[in-house]
Amino acid sequence: MSRFIDKTVGRRGVYLDYAAATPLDPRVRKEMNKATELFGNPSSFNDSGMVARRRMEESRNIIARFINARSDEIVFTSSGSEANNLAVFGVSDLLLKPGEIITTPIEHSSVLKSLQILGKRSWKITYLKIDGDGLVDLRDLEKNKFRSCACFHNLCQQ
Repeated sequence: MSRFIDKTVGRRGVYLDYAAATPLDPRVRKEMNKATELFGNPSSFNDSGMVARRRMEESRNIIARFINARSDEIVFTSSGSEANNLAVFGVSDLLLKPGEIITTPIEHSSVLKSLQILGKRSWKITYLKIDGDGLVDLRDLEKNKFRSCACFHNLCQQ
């Protein structure tokens, strides 16, 4: 929870939607400001592009070290919705044939829309019920007999 002054309306408040956005760490803001000075296409071979590519790879390496990952596992996207689409369609494309996906009706709208598309492509989409606290209803989970399936929900947040 963070106290803030809403500069758009000039009043004090408490920001509770950290799932959507969080304040930038000053160190991150500093690095982002440096990056805004780059204008080259990192896929091009001109000088500006090569500088942008080098900076992007440096950033990828820093993030990978920070989260104990390989740099080739770091993918930059322009939004959370784009990242969600990449995850949903990436997993579905890896599988040889459509299967079952488990989710909840309170998943992010970008995930739900992607799953609707997969449903039209012969995937079975199961929506588990949610209890009054916003958690998966365990009776509904027990009632469903799942075999091998993919699960799209932020169950690990609790």
